[in-house]
Amino acid sequence: MNFSADDHSSDPWSFYIKLIGTKGSTRYSYNDWVVNAPALVHSHSYEPYPHTILETDRHFIEQVIGKGEEPLSNLEDAILSQRILDAAQRSADDGLHVRLSL
Repeated sequence: MNFSADDHSSDPWSFYIKLIGTKGSTRYSYNDWVVNAPALVHSHSYEPYPHTILETDRHFIEQVIGKGEEPLSNLEDAILSQRILDAAQRSADDGLHVRLSL
């Protein structure tokens, strides 16, 4: 990905994260939040997932630090996330469908 020039194509800065599971799915893209600020370097800028980051931070500060609640994720979640990323890389490298047992 290169942000050195404006991309006014029909699908600018194509980058997607899509998770499909047996109980639902979700999709994130750099195109989900676009800020039009021509005074900056480009005519518009992409801010990936600003509300997700804001709300995660808010929960951690208010609920975990402020009220002593458990964080939204733990070490097991981090390990699972890494396994998913490793499987995605293996799939891309080897052209395979990779099944994870959870």
